[in-house]
Amino acid sequence: MSQIISPQGINDTISEAAEMCGDPFFRDFGKDVYELAWLRAVRSIAIDYDIFERQLTIKISADDIGKEIEITPLNYFAETRFLVNGVTYSKVNEEVSSGKKDYYIRYNINQWVFDYSDKALGDTVVIFYKSSVNASEDFEIGNLIPVIPDHLYEELLKRIIKRIASQGLVNFSNEKADKYSKALKIYTSGNETDPKLHTNSQWVKIKPYQPL
Repeated sequence: MSQIISPQGINDTISEAAEMCGDPFFRDFGKDVYELAWLRAVRSIAIDYDIFERQLTIKISADDIGKEIEITPLNYFAETRFLVNGVTYSKVNEEVSSGKKDYYIRYNINQWVFDYSDKALGDTVVIFYKSSVNASEDFEIGNLIPVIPDHLYEELLKRIIKRIASQGLVNFSNEKADKYSKALKIYTSGNETDPKLHTNSQWVKIKPYQPL
């Protein structure tokens, strides 16, 4: 099963990376620097290991009430899971019913749109879906992130640490520079996970949702 990265998961990951860099209290670099390193690491892993699964997060605004909502990524292919405020909804065919946790996604005039039952202002909708392409332009949307499989978690940590440690060597001198130099050597040495192992792993393949 793929790892579902939530905001809490992001915090746990960057906290572990900061500790490995000898910066557990984020005094050398703020959390925003680590979050950017995390995002770039996640996106680079998606490109290198041909990961097509995405997590799109949408916050419902007043403009979204009473109408269908557009799915911004043009490379949307098929959803694997649809959640509203952390609750999984069931797929139906273009008509939702009040009191039921259901949704639909349809193609309408060169645009994917969706709607779901009992939509309310402030809802958080998370759509896990498979992208039709795996390219850098797929990540130009701020609320869209790749979903990284569990077995690449160590690789994710390595890439975060490498970016932070490299920045530490540029920003600092003397003892701090030595600290980041050691971190760079310790946590980025050795062979990286072979992308072929990911590509050939049957359990990471994503099947499009098939309605009953």
